Amino acid sequence: MMFTKKNWEEHFPWMRFQEHPFVDFKRNQEVALFDVSTKAFPDYASDFMNGQSFDHKNYCICLLAKIGELPIDGMPDFLKHQYDQVKDPLEWLYKFDELLSVVDKFDLIKEWRIRFKIMKDFIGYETEEIPSVTAETMKGSSHGFAELYSFKREFENIKFGVIMQMKVNDQISYLEQLRVNYFEKIKDANKNDHLIKFIDTYLVGLGKKASTSEKERPRINFKGTAVQLAEFYGMMLKSKTREGEPVIAISNIDATAKKISDHYYNKKGILFKTETIRTNLPTKKELEKIHGKK
Repeated sequence: MMFTKKNWEEHFPWMRFQEHPFVDFKRNQEVALFDVSTKAFPDYASDFMNGQSFDHKNYCICLLAKIGELPIDGMPDFLKHQYDQVKDPLEWLYKFDELLSVVDKFDLIKEWRIRFKIMKDFIGYETEEIPSVTAETMKGSSHGFAELYSFKREFENIKFGVIMQMKVNDQISYLEQLRVNYFEKIKDANKNDHLIKFIDTYLVGLGKKASTSEKERPRINFKGTAVQLAEFYGMMLKSKTREGEPVIAISNIDATAKKISDHYYNKKGILFKTETIRTNLPTKKELEKIHGKK
C-alpha cells in the first residue's frame, strides 16, 4: 500500500477531474495493469460513488497508487491507456500533472516522490505530442477536436518501425497517401497543419525533392534540443529495409544536416545550427560500417 499512516486520507489533496476512466471490478470487469480501480482499497466503492456524487478524492488516491505498481517503462503506456478513454486527453493530462504537483508537498508521499517526478516527465512528453496534431493544428482553422484526435489515433496506430523497413520509394508512396487521406478526412485542412508539416519534412528527409511551394511552407517547431533532433535522424540513417538496404540513401552528410536545419526551429523560433546537427549525425564511416560502402 502506498499510504499507511493512520488518518492520512483526512487531509489528502485532490483534484476534480472532468473525466475519470476506471474499471469497476465488482461488475466482473477484469482489472489489467494499466487500469485504475478501487480493488486495493476495499473501503472505497468500486464505482467511486459516494452517495449520488463521484468521489474525486478516492479516484485521485487510486490514480496515484497506480504509479507505485507500474514499471517505469510502462508509464507512457499507462498514460496512453488512460487518455485514450477520454474525450479531452489534454485536459486529463494537465489535471493529472496538476495533481502530482499538489501532492508533491504532501509529507506522506516522500518515498514516492521520485516516481511521481518521472511520471510528470512522461506527462510532459505526452502533452507535447497531443497538441502537435490537435490544439496547435486548430489554430486559425475550424477543425473539430474529436475529428482531429480521431485522425491522430489512426496516425499513432501506424507502426513507424514497419514503415522504416520499407523501401524508400514505398515509404514515400505511403506517406503521400497518408497526406491525401488527411486532406480528405479533415475539414478545412491546409498545409500549415502540424501533421502535414511533419509528413512533408519526413518526405524531405527521405530525399523527396521539394517543389517551390513546399520550400515555402512553414517550418516545424522541435521542442527538444539540436542533439535530440540529430539523434532522431541518425536513427533513420542507420536503419535498414527488410532487403537490407538503407532506409535513407545518403551520399552527403553535410547536405543532409543542412536540409534538417532548414526545416526545424527551436522553442525561441530560431533555426537549429547546421554545424550542431552535422556534429551529432553519424559519420560516413559509421554508416559504412552498417550499410557497407556504396
